[in-house]
Amino acid sequence: MKGTMIILLALFTFSLIPLFADTVENTAMAAETNENTIKADLAVGTIGAAKTVSKDMPIDNELCPVMLGNKVKPGLNVVSDGRIINVCCEGCVKTLKEDAYPHLKNFVYEKDGVKFILKEYLKSRIDTNELTVLDVLAPEQFQIEHIKGAVNLPLDSIETLAATILPKKDAKIIVYCMGYICGSSTVAFRNLVKLGYTNVMDYKGGTSEWKQYYPELVVTEPKK
Repeated sequence: MKGTMIILLALFTFSLIPLFADTVENTAMAAETNENTIKADLAVGTIGAAKTVSKDMPIDNELCPVMLGNKVKPGLNVVSDGRIINVCCEGCVKTLKEDAYPHLKNFVYEKDGVKFILKEYLKSRIDTNELTVLDVLAPEQFQIEHIKGAVNLPLDSIETLAATILPKKDAKIIVYCMGYICGSSTVAFRNLVKLGYTNVMDYKGGTSEWKQYYPELVVTEPKK
């Protein structure tokens, strides 16, 4: 009798192993799905501005924004508003930490043939007629929110509409999209250059960064 009970208990224990394995597998799959969902949300900017710019973003500048023209020193940088900015000396680190705006408002840096600006550059010129700001996101996204004064030229419409919206090839143009994790603005930059535009710049911070620091300069869709 005792031997029979032991055998039955052993059989019962073995029968639970597949169930336990399925539970572990399902839990792992759920975790992976959740992680992928978060990544997907980040990719389209649906989680929100605070999370899309929460990590420090290297801007990969090769020239110092303080001592203009000086090459940066490897490993020497300062974090300003969540961005890692390379500099050429310890004095420039101190200068940017004290007041970065005067030095970043005119700063343009180039990487892989693309000219980039920071939010300070756009902020100092947003109320002037000096430049054209292009939102290259879809019209429905532009309708929800966009930078004050921006014109909507969706990425997939640049080749067909650029000549109408941007008749002057030497006009100063700023392109932007969702934010640092969105590549549409850089693609738009390259497409406009291919079309012959000579003064294009890419604002990588995009809508997500802009509304975090300058919410008063964001146009949003009226609530119904």
